[in-house]
Amino acid sequence: MLLPALLTTLIATAATPANRAAPATPAGPLAIRAHKAYVGAGPAIEDCVVLIDDGRIREVGRGVRVPDGTPLVEHAGVLTAGLVACGSYDGIAGGTTDVTRAYLPEARLADAFAPAHPDFERLLTAGITTVVLVPRPENVIGGVTAVVKTSGGTIVKRDAQLAVALSTNALLFNREPTSYAQALVQLDALLARPQGTLARAKAGELPVLLQVDPEHEVARALAFAKKHGLKGALYGAERAGEMAAEIRESGLGVVFHPLGLGSDKRARRSVVALSEAGVPFAFALEAPDHSPEDLRLSAALCVRAGLPVEAGLQALTAGAARIAGVADKLGRVERGLAADLVLWSGEPLDLASRATHVYVDGVLVHSAPSAAPAKD
Repeated sequence: MLLPALLTTLIATAATPANRAAPATPAGPLAIRAHKAYVGAGPAIEDCVVLIDDGRIREVGRGVRVPDGTPLVEHAGVLTAGLVACGSYDGIAGGTTDVTRAYLPEARLADAFAPAHPDFERLLTAGITTVVLVPRPENVIGGVTAVVKTSGGTIVKRDAQLAVALSTNALLFNREPTSYAQALVQLDALLARPQGTLARAKAGELPVLLQVDPEHEVARALAFAKKHGLKGALYGAERAGEMAAEIRESGLGVVFHPLGLGSDKRARRSVVALSEAGVPFAFALEAPDHSPEDLRLSAALCVRAGLPVEAGLQALTAGAARIAGVADKLGRVERGLAADLVLWSGEPLDLASRATHVYVDGVLVHSAPSAAPAKD
């Protein structure tokens, strides 16, 4: 339950050295010149300069002048925005599931956020600077997701999405509802006279995250969202590509489970099909069940299946930020956005590349061993 989780968080934070999770001091002026930079939509920029001050990006582009006295980092590799994982269980203190109740619409993952969680260090080494904390799909309504950074203790968005599980995982034999039909009847009743977060979801103010898997669950979720005028994204939906036209018509995005080397090839083709149909999509990480490297691996496997490289990068950065509802704050290398940046040794979707340096809000928070960009 979230109350014990919150207490656990407070205790753990009190027992942790303050410098582990304390918000970083606003970064002073810094310039980074990268051999290549993927800044957002469109082609990469060669010999790109990024000016940073007070934790934000001030200027971006080729030929940008570096002010006198500003430290300059020269990077011979590639620069991107920090990666965004659109679903993870990392960074949560204690449990967030109450199996005695199917509906927890007012539970908030932000209350269980543990800024000093040691797993965040592993995420940073993989270039992941932002995650969406989601509940496991064991409740029909599992609560409200939160968007947090993996360094500095920042909650980017406290109320990101209302998590609704329309899957068998939420149907328990010893707790109602025990069937899809019963779950839909109960959800319809709750949304007929919505209160709190349900009212906000019904009004379109709070997106929903519909946790589903097989095609029949996807179809049920699409019908449910249409009936109640809900906005947001499907979560899971490995075969969503077979319903790409219907999903595009619904206006929902899709957050895919992380893909591994042994994943079903049809799941990879689904990603390609959604991209071709113009459906917004991103990837979850679901750490600690998956390695932090699985986020980048998911996009790389889809590129091998025919996904354009640019679309794969978008799904890890700008596209993910858009689905998470924080595109106005991060996800692109753009003036005014947070200076969450990753310097890669090579192409980001080349799995032989590594994140050599990671910045969150303009502060260097990870430096790979033996990696030392020169400063002028």
